Amino acid sequence: MLNPSDDIPHLFLRAVSYLRVSTPRQASNGFDEEGHSIPAQRDANRRRAHELGALVAAEFVDRGRSGRSTARPELQRMLDYIRSHEVDYVIVHKVDRLARNRGDDAHLTDEIHAAGAKLVSTTEAINASPSGRLLHGDHGVDRGVLLPESRH
Repeated sequence: MLNPSDDIPHLFLRAVSYLRVSTPRQASNGFDEEGHSIPAQRDANRRRAHELGALVAAEFVDRGRSGRSTARPELQRMLDYIRSHEVDYVIVHKVDRLARNRGDDAHLTDEIHAAGAKLVSTTEAINASPSGRLLHGDHGVDRGVLLPESRH
């Protein structure tokens, strides 16, 4: 994890970056079967933060952790962080890096929104369009989900 920085001037938007690969082998190889290595996710999330005019204040990395459960150490640390710090965006490479099922996805999206942040995916177009709503489920559209509409 990057050292959380509370000294980022408030004239910048603040983001946190959440990264995850599923297996210890993927974590040690820096690659997963979908090509979403930790370094690739990190680069994409940082680029997206820059596009949003935000600085990444903290990074949370779950290496070799399944997305089937939300009982992941770094995910829980990220949730604690956004509850206690001003954060505008939670950036993930893909929503499935955050949650693998709709129930967890809805719960985590609600927690992110309750903390005052918006969920951002670097690769998926989740927005108010019918296809965007289908991709993320209707629950996310009105709860502060922001994705790169201009790319899709």
